[in-house]
Amino acid sequence: MGKIKSIIGVVFLFGVLVCNQSFGCDRNKRNNVVDTLKSYLFIKEATGNNHGYYVEKMIASTGLNPKGKYPWCAAFITYAFKVNNLSVLNYPARAASWFDREHLIENKAAIQGDLGSLYYRKLGRIGHIVMYLEPFDNRT
Repeated sequence: MGKIKSIIGVVFLFGVLVCNQSFGCDRNKRNNVVDTLKSYLFIKEATGNNHGYYVEKMIASTGLNPKGKYPWCAAFITYAFKVNNLSVLNYPARAASWFDREHLIENKAAIQGDLGSLYYRKLGRIGHIVMYLEPFDNRT
């Protein structure tokens, strides 16, 4: 993705999607999504151009043409949700679709399974999505 310049970290509380306070929290769902992502952790693009067997499989989970060589960070999250029978948002291939201002939390409050984003000033929008596979730790 090239050099990352002028990035502001933002975190979305994943628990709103999987663990709704009014209905109780199913920690197993959160853990299953994390386990799914961890099982694909070292998957790489075939040639660095957003393609390859697993990359295309994940892109296909968003409804996009898997041969279209789309960025696949949000497709990775979408795939993990779908294989764990969780619903996804409209336009799940777009990283920014997963975030809203109502559910922002600080990095230091992030726990395993929370989603994070990178805001690219040059693009004027969120351009990348990640999931915390471990609680946030800022020790240096």
